[in-house]
Amino acid sequence: MSLKSFHIFFVAIATLLSFGFAAWAWKEYQLTYASLPLFYLALGLVGGVGLAVYLIKIPQKYRELSYL
Repeated sequence: MSLKSFHIFFVAIATLLSFGFAAWAWKEYQLTYASLPLFYLALGLVGGVGLAVYLIKIPQKYRELSYL
Protein backbone atom coordinates (compact mmCIF):
# COMPACT_ATOMS: atom_id res chain seq x y z
CA MET A 1 0.00 0.00 0.00
CA SER A 2 1.45 3.35 -0.98
CA LEU A 3 1.75 6.30 1.34
CA LYS A 4 -1.01 8.13 -0.52
CA SER A 5 -3.41 5.21 -0.21
CA PHE A 6 -2.66 4.75 3.47
CA HIS A 7 -3.15 8.44 4.16
CA ILE A 8 -6.54 8.50 2.42
CA PHE A 9 -7.61 5.29 4.19
CA PHE A 10 -6.49 6.58 7.59
CA VAL A 11 -8.31 9.91 7.21
CA ALA A 12 -11.47 8.14 6.01
CA ILE A 13 -11.45 5.84 9.04
CA ALA A 14 -10.80 8.79 11.37
CA THR A 15 -13.75 10.64 9.81
CA LEU A 16 -16.07 7.70 10.37
CA LEU A 17 -14.86 7.31 13.95
CA SER A 18 -15.41 10.99 14.62
CA PHE A 19 -18.99 10.87 13.37
CA GLY A 20 -19.50 7.66 15.34
CA PHE A 21 -18.26 9.42 18.45
CA ALA A 22 -20.74 12.24 17.79
CA ALA A 23 -23.57 9.70 17.43
CA TRP A 24 -22.56 8.07 20.71
CA ALA A 25 -22.50 11.47 22.42
CA TRP A 26 -25.99 12.27 21.09
CA LYS A 27 -27.31 8.97 22.43
CA GLU A 28 -25.63 9.62 25.78
CA TYR A 29 -27.15 13.12 25.91
CA GLN A 30 -30.62 11.70 25.29
CA LEU A 31 -30.17 9.34 28.24
CA THR A 32 -28.70 11.78 30.77
CA TYR A 33 -29.43 15.35 29.55
CA ALA A 34 -26.04 16.36 30.90
CA SER A 35 -23.99 19.13 29.33
CA LEU A 36 -20.75 17.17 28.84
CA PRO A 37 -22.16 14.90 26.10
CA LEU A 38 -23.24 18.03 24.22
CA PHE A 39 -19.63 19.20 24.29
CA TYR A 40 -18.52 15.79 23.02
CA LEU A 41 -21.19 15.95 20.30
CA ALA A 42 -19.94 19.32 19.10
CA LEU A 43 -16.35 18.10 19.25
CA GLY A 44 -17.19 15.00 17.20
CA LEU A 45 -19.13 16.97 14.59
CA VAL A 46 -16.46 19.64 14.18
CA GLY A 47 -13.77 16.99 13.92
CA GLY A 48 -15.79 14.91 11.46
CA VAL A 49 -16.59 17.84 9.21
CA GLY A 50 -13.00 19.03 9.33
CA LEU A 51 -11.69 15.59 8.43
CA ALA A 52 -14.28 15.22 5.65
CA VAL A 53 -13.18 18.52 4.12
CA TYR A 54 -9.56 17.43 4.39
CA LEU A 55 -10.44 14.09 2.78
CA ILE A 56 -11.89 15.94 -0.19
CA LYS A 57 -8.79 18.12 -0.52
CA ILE A 58 -6.24 15.28 -0.30
CA PRO A 59 -6.31 14.45 -4.05
CA GLN A 60 -5.70 18.11 -4.86
CA LYS A 61 -2.71 18.13 -2.51
CA TYR A 62 -1.25 14.94 -3.98
CA ARG A 63 -1.54 16.17 -7.57
CA GLU A 64 1.10 18.73 -6.69
CA LEU A 65 3.28 16.09 -4.98
CA SER A 66 3.54 13.57 -7.79
CA TYR A 67 6.65 11.88 -6.43
CA LEU A 68 4.78 10.24 -3.51
